[in-house]
Amino acid sequence: MKDSADRIRVWQPSGINSYQMNWFSEDCGRASDVLVGDPDNDGEKEILIFAWTTVKSKGSQETRIFFKTYEQGSTGASSESSPYFLGGPGWDTDGVIADVDSDGKSEVIAITVSRLVIYGHASSGYVIEFASPLLTARRQVEGAVGNVDLDPELEIVTTTYDDGKGGTVLVWNRQADGTWTYQEAESVASLSVYKARIGNVDGDATPEIVGVTSNYDTKETYFLVWESTVNGYNLQSVQKSDLDGDATAWGASLGDMNGDSRAELCWEPPEFQGKPWCGPSEGAAGPCCGASTTPP
Repeated sequence: MKDSADRIRVWQPSGINSYQMNWFSEDCGRASDVLVGDPDNDGEKEILIFAWTTVKSKGSQETRIFFKTYEQGSTGASSESSPYFLGGPGWDTDGVIADVDSDGKSEVIAITVSRLVIYGHASSGYVIEFASPLLTARRQVEGAVGNVDLDPELEIVTTTYDDGKGGTVLVWNRQADGTWTYQEAESVASLSVYKARIGNVDGDATPEIVGVTSNYDTKETYFLVWESTVNGYNLQSVQKSDLDGDATAWGASLGDMNGDSRAELCWEPPEFQGKPWCGPSEGAAGPCCGASTTPP
């Protein structure tokens, strides 16, 4: 976890229903997302934190985004920093650790408002393998990695703000030359998509993209489902939640919670406990939904 001083703190179980802190990092500065995985492919788990700093360059101010990893060893914790990249107009960074190029090694995917950046790890340390041009037509929020269209390659799915054109997800595909390009999924007017997860929610042979979207003006939250078709990534369902309040979903996870081979979405709106949602094509209500198949 990250505290108000932007330190990483690690807690371990200590008795029944009790935890104690066994390690904390130095102040990391201005930090955003925290991940756990094996980004350097050494067989050991690391903690990764995205951070940013602003510097003056040639009379203007630029935002530099990077990450640090921490690994606990017999002599204490060691750290390693990545090269920075320019974040454009936004600094908040979401990330994923995954093998997105199917080479058997993990990469670090950094998602900012205006850029997608992919890091690999070499003998010299972390290197930037791909950095997209600054996005001008869309502003990203966060993302997920999965196989959306059942081809041999994984896709990176990022969510976007409305920006007057409707909210949607961008599906990034890797090209033969190692670059990544995106295709916009079908958009929804006046809504910004904050969370997206990939899974099979309707029990057919194809995964879906499930988004949690919202409207800042009305404070309403919607669930969206996209599916890959020959015509692109098309909306299959739009459903409104009956929970009022702030428009942003703080957390979302997708998985088969009741063993019916169909994924359920568990999401957490502010001021409410996380509640699972059995997707739009769910049959009889499962234990995750109680007596209803509509969003909680």
